[in-house]
Amino acid sequence: MLKKRLEYEVIPLEEEHRFAYEPSNEDILELIEIAKNNLDSQVMVYWWVKYNGWYSRRIDATDTLETVKEKMPKSYGL
Repeated sequence: MLKKRLEYEVIPLEEEHRFAYEPSNEDILELIEIAKNNLDSQVMVYWWVKYNGWYSRRIDATDTLETVKEKMPKSYGL
């Protein structure tokens, strides 16, 4: 069985987030809802951290805000 892969990139809208911008709680909740509505798909989120590069995480329909936050990096290098 083939699955679709839905990819989302977090793009900062405010100038103060131009160096590191990870998904907000609202972004994560929206992505969890997308995963729940697309059970045949894999939802990936990407974000950029200056001097570190791209980060990504997979979000499942069974995830909650807390489980996604646990998978996120706790700190970023310089």
